[in-house]
Amino acid sequence: MNKKIALSLTALLLLAIYYFATSKKPSTVIAGTSVQPSKSTPSAASARPQKIFPSDSNTALPSEETRSAFLETTQRPATLEARNQVEQVALLIRDFRNALHQNPIGDNQEITASLLGKNQKQISFVIPVGSIVNEKKELCDNWGAPYFFHQLSASVMEIRSAGEDKTLWTADDIVER
Repeated sequence: MNKKIALSLTALLLLAIYYFATSKKPSTVIAGTSVQPSKSTPSAASARPQKIFPSDSNTALPSEETRSAFLETTQRPATLEARNQVEQVALLIRDFRNALHQNPIGDNQEITASLLGKNQKQISFVIPVGSIVNEKKELCDNWGAPYFFHQLSASVMEIRSAGEDKTLWTADDIVER
């Protein structure tokens, strides 16, 4: 019991030291801008940032830099979604390996058949959302291109999506291990 109390007191002391060592005067965040309290400002609540919204500026039109940043941000979700899909397929392969103590082997059709239950233990795995099985019984990405599976070792498999251009080995391929 004394050991537990000593550990608890030590943890509490370390927490207090960390808190006091890292504490700073709090800043107030208002609509994406940070306002630091100063000596001339009585409190952070009464401080007003110069610009809260983009429309508070002299011109209501966004700059070219803002427009390009916005376009880049809005174009990312499709890429992120595709990357997430390939990652989900990699997790599916990992689950197969954990359940059967080996990676599925063969080409895309054989690997897909193994994932769908044609394996030693007859375990059927759920195909990730967004991936499809085509008429050739191949596991495909959301663009309809078959994944390319490359066994690198007994425990590592590379999964390659051809990307939006549906052509393997181009710059837009998405690769997961």
